[in-house]
Amino acid sequence: MAGISTTPVEDPGVLGTRRIRSLTLAAIALLTVLNLADVATTHLLLDHKVAMEANPLAGILLGNGLILWAKLVFIGALGLSVLRRERPRVGVMVAAWSGVGLYAAAVLSNLFILRLLATLH
Repeated sequence: MAGISTTPVEDPGVLGTRRIRSLTLAAIALLTVLNLADVATTHLLLDHKVAMEANPLAGILLGNGLILWAKLVFIGALGLSVLRRERPRVGVMVAAWSGVGLYAAAVLSNLFILRLLATLH
């Protein structure tokens, strides 16, 4: 038959759901890497005695050596919730990417300060 395609077409809702889930999981993966970098650079700054942790809860967790585990548990729970939902939420995706931006800024700031320290010594 002319003009009729026999190629199966996926439901646009399914494609949108897959795209949202993929983008959210990508953000969560980046959040994991950035949180590792944040913990590492924060420890370096604290070791140089040029900074102090402003967040009281993070300060307690840093002092007990639990900050990395707390962050990984939180991010892992977020990732599992995205995987378990039948329809991932756009708001969660936006929040995850916003977190990526905030943590990227924090890590870059820490790296900038560490670089300044290196040039002073």
